[in-house]
Amino acid sequence: MPADCPGAVWAFIAIAAGHSMNGDFDGAISTIEEAEAELTAAGDSPRGLSFLYSAAAQFHNLIGDHAAARVDADRSLEAARRSKNPTATASAQFARAAALARDDPRAAAQALDESIEVG
Repeated sequence: MPADCPGAVWAFIAIAAGHSMNGDFDGAISTIEEAEAELTAAGDSPRGLSFLYSAAAQFHNLIGDHAAARVDADRSLEAARRSKNPTATASAQFARAAALARDDPRAAAQALDESIEVG
């Protein structure tokens, strides 16, 4: 699927999820990194990149790299805000909540509240 296809972000996320379900978290992260490069080069919208970064945050959480998860979640929220897309914002805030839950439960709860509100 060409990177400039509107469904390309979902195809990359599905491939990464497949790696994750098989226990290949490095493969999942590599797929997300490849997708970011291709989508950025194709001029993908902030909405698509936001979904991609949300997925990256979840994969980083699964492998216990909470610092990377927070970075990805913040990038996701920034892109979602630029896109003004409520679904992207809800997804980004959910990713932030998961990334923050260990170290900042209050901020995680606030992120969940916004996720629910806009979702």
